[in-house]
Amino acid sequence: MQLSVVRATINRRGVLRGFAAALAIVPGVRLRSSLAAAPRIYRFDARGCPGCKACQRHAEHKRFASLAAAEQGRAHVGCRCGVLSERIQLHEFAQMFGGRPLETTAQEFDLRIGTVNCDGSAGGLKMPVGLAG
Repeated sequence: MQLSVVRATINRRGVLRGFAAALAIVPGVRLRSSLAAAPRIYRFDARGCPGCKACQRHAEHKRFASLAAAEQGRAHVGCRCGVLSERIQLHEFAQMFGGRPLETTAQEFDLRIGTVNCDGSAGGLKMPVGLAG
């Protein structure tokens, strides 16, 4: 039985490569933790429906915890508004939706009302989005 010995030589180039790799990882960790501390919320951009008052009111007042919730919370059937995302502070997200991202029961927040109902809604009328006339 023969044992092979692997001899690792440490040279200046190897040390510099390792140091550069470590420096590249550290900012990525900081960036990821800062993004987790600033969750995304979604809102409408009413420029797709410029003459529609319902879309303009939704864009002004409604905020959503997820993109899927925004798609379901459109102002009317056939709404062409775009959906924008923006980052907010974690404590603001908790105030709007009653918890942390992915743990919250509320998916919709209306700035006019300012509170979340016990069923997770923010009030207002629910519009049937899936029905095409």
